[in-house]
Amino acid sequence: MKRTPQPLQRRLRDGIARLVCCGLVVLTTGCAALGPWRRPSDVACRLPQNPTVAQVVEHVNANVAKVRCWRSDDIKIRANNAPLTFDGSLVVEREQRLRLQVMSMMGREVDFGSNDEVFWLWVKRSAGPGHEPAPLLFAHHADMDLARQKLPLPFEPPWLMEALGVAPLSADNVQMEGQPGVAVIKLVSQHQLSDGRRVRKVVAVDACKGQVLEHSVYDLHGRALVRTIMGTHKLDPASGAILPRYIKLDWPQADMSLAMEFRSVTVNPPMVPETVWQMPEIPHTPMVNLGGSRPRTTPLALLPGQPRTSLLPPEAISPVSGNETFELPILNGTEQPVELQPPEEVSSEPAGRARLEPWLGGE
Repeated sequence: MKRTPQPLQRRLRDGIARLVCCGLVVLTTGCAALGPWRRPSDVACRLPQNPTVAQVVEHVNANVAKVRCWRSDDIKIRANNAPLTFDGSLVVEREQRLRLQVMSMMGREVDFGSNDEVFWLWVKRSAGPGHEPAPLLFAHHADMDLARQKLPLPFEPPWLMEALGVAPLSADNVQMEGQPGVAVIKLVSQHQLSDGRRVRKVVAVDACKGQVLEHSVYDLHGRALVRTIMGTHKLDPASGAILPRYIKLDWPQADMSLAMEFRSVTVNPPMVPETVWQMPEIPHTPMVNLGGSRPRTTPLALLPGQPRTSLLPPEAISPVSGNETFELPILNGTEQPVELQPPEEVSSEPAGRARLEPWLGGE
């Protein structure tokens, strides 16, 4: 059952929808990325024929170890399957540093980021009634348990950093699913959320190339809570890292998705200004602390021996509904393609243009 959004959640969701439907021109920020990239399509298999969990995790983490930071200032963005493309920029660095920005001719439209202490989200078109300015939402990472209850979609910073390729995987209590010779291997671990719900984290890996194709979290009934699908992997010659040039973030329970095609990527840039990681100061904008309605306490995630994440350490995996195998809606080991391709809807519109289909006005 889908959760009924609260007023603040509804405003954020509607704001994103309005941004899409207006067909705004989006501009990039930051420096342009350089360097020739090539597809590692014709290389021999990088994983053994029957790999163990440890071998798969070690291979994935060896790639992660090559990436301290990466950025793209030339991104084509498509939201909620609308027939529009936008431009954007993204910078991501180890630990919890992230910055996604969207700009239009009318100014800043979206600012989403995280540093070592806090995360923030601002959507210009989530303004309240009576032209009330859109709030800048923020919370300390230590208060994520409370903050996530007020967000319009699931947000797990450590999980997102894993999905973006700058945080290593853990092999603890991980079960590998997939028969010899299949195209996709699934690394499945069971976790408990801070509210007591049990979920399964799934990392889908190309069984030959060892490239990560999906990072997802499912409930115990197999329903996706959040998914990140990756494709069009390319090799960065300078670092030796292989990164996807297409990423789709999907929050099925919130009916929201964001597809990004990275036209250029810089791996391990020599310097990222510290101002990139600072929470923005937007004039005449109210600031709302999503974790500020209770005294600060030390959450379970920060106690000795606990990782800094709301997903508690993985447990031994138990059968689901009496079945020994946890089958996903897709990537269940029977598909033949081993490399996802960006959908055709991520078009090649010239920079500074957004395409508005004739029928959109009737939506």
